[in-house]
Amino acid sequence: GINDWGILTFVPDELVSVNAYEHSSRTFYTSLVAILIFGFITISTAYTFKKNKQDMELIAFSDPVTNGLNKDGFTLRFKEIVEPNPSCLYSIVLMNMQHFKLINEQFGKENGDKLLHYINQCIEKCLHPNEFVGRFTADQFFLCLKDRDQSIIESRLRYMIAEINTFNANTDNPYLLEFNCGVRFMDESTRDLIQLQ
Repeated sequence: GINDWGILTFVPDELVSVNAYEHSSRTFYTSLVAILIFGFITISTAYTFKKNKQDMELIAFSDPVTNGLNKDGFTLRFKEIVEPNPSCLYSIVLMNMQHFKLINEQFGKENGDKLLHYINQCIEKCLHPNEFVGRFTADQFFLCLKDRDQSIIESRLRYMIAEINTFNANTDNPYLLEFNCGVRFMDESTRDLIQLQ
């Protein structure tokens, strides 16, 4: 101090403790609000990112007509399920609907698209776990079946086609959809989808 004098300030304890309590309460609540806002922004950003990723995958890997897999979706599923399991016996089946162009011309593209959607649904209902179907072109469906027995596959394909043809069985003039089918049996050495196609 000056000339050995010092300044003393006396503040009542009640005043100090009230101000300190108010200050710590304000700091605590401000921090809590900041943490909640940051958490909300983080969760919202993560949700938006996940939703956008799902939307992009849906666009990239699904067929807008059938709402099933497209060629890229089928290929991805094949790589996820079949390629890592060389001991599992799978077969690739091509189902090609005959005269689809005539159906489109006679009944219109909208009804043709409804038919393709219906066919995909019927096939999916007939699949076992870890089997899948994808539409590659207008009237071609590829199936990956977890089976290599020719008679069983033939029986399953006949059943699928019969299920598909139930759509107009009770009409006055029913017509049957015809399919050409080809099967490629896979073994441990043939796991490349491009070679199989």
